Amino acid sequence: MEINDLRNTFQGDLDKVNLKISELSVELERATEYRTKLVGGLETLQILDPQQEVPQEDVVSEETQTEETLGE
Repeated sequence: MEINDLRNTFQGDLDKVNLKISELSVELERATEYRTKLVGGLETLQILDPQQEVPQEDVVSEETQTEETLGE
């Protein structure tokens, strides 16, 4: 392969990866919003029906989730 062919291949691959990253960022944002709504729903249910205990390990704070994600 010639250098120009390699350069074009690499540029095409880079464009594809950048597009994929952009799509995944949008998907991650949607999933994070959905997770926030679910946590809010669980908190609301806990307020409405406090006799049921919600285990703390089941409801992970967003800060903890972000720190774990950044650490990977």
